Amino acid sequence: MIVQKFNERQQVLQIQGLHVNICRNEREVSEGENIKYEYDVEEFDINNEGDIDKEVEAHILFLLHEYDKSDKVNCFYLNNKPFWLDKATRVGLKLRFEAEKTLPYKTDTSLWMNGVLIPIEIEKGLEMLYQLEIYASLCYDVTSFHEMNIKSFKDMYKKASYDFTGGYPEKLSL
Repeated sequence: MIVQKFNERQQVLQIQGLHVNICRNEREVSEGENIKYEYDVEEFDINNEGDIDKEVEAHILFLLHEYDKSDKVNCFYLNNKPFWLDKATRVGLKLRFEAEKTLPYKTDTSLWMNGVLIPIEIEKGLEMLYQLEIYASLCYDVTSFHEMNIKSFKDMYKKASYDFTGGYPEKLSL
């Protein structure tokens, strides 16, 4: 994605031969007495003009899944610092915390995140993982909903202008 300014408003979807531009997130920018229009522009080439609908859909779905993997979705705050734990790490930590919980002398454990040692009570660690799992599941549901909507549109212009960034739950602060 690149940010571009234009003197005039742009159509969301622009097709020139085998080259496609998708202009998203329009912003008006004042430059002196002039108004310009700034967009986040996705540029890509298609393989075959006959498959343009499918290729636009595939690219929009690609953007959706990139957004889903980004820190705009995959992020929570612990002690006001941003972190993320992928599914495999969450499962591994849950197993570890549950095993440590069985030891009568152990109530605290260590959590390493992004090279930072975070001492944590085992019970609080488990609660954090449960909250993260619920958050991640809600995000998955939102992404799946957006994917279903994108696929349901027959018009590629609707696919290109669909805002797949909304509806995600508020990031957790733990």
